[in-house]
Amino acid sequence: MTKEALVAAAAAKAGLPKKQVAAALGALLDSIAESLAAGEQVKLPGFGTFEIRQRAARKARDFRGGVIEIPPGRRIVFRPFAGLRRAV
Repeated sequence: MTKEALVAAAAAKAGLPKKQVAAALGALLDSIAESLAAGEQVKLPGFGTFEIRQRAARKARDFRGGVIEIPPGRRIVFRPFAGLRRAV
């Protein structure tokens, strides 16, 4: 589902204009991104949790047979709530 399709579906269910729903969705996604960038966890009851996890430095194999060093980093993790897992 694309963002445009999501906006259309939400507008139909809520009975609101697509323009309002698109603005609200954009604001929601921006707020989630800002919270994650600040290192905060984002919980959406009934949907799931977004959080940042630290990833340690590690060594990996190069396709030519060598060993390369992968630096530490941060990654976004999504954990769906039980209701969403059952629905899917």
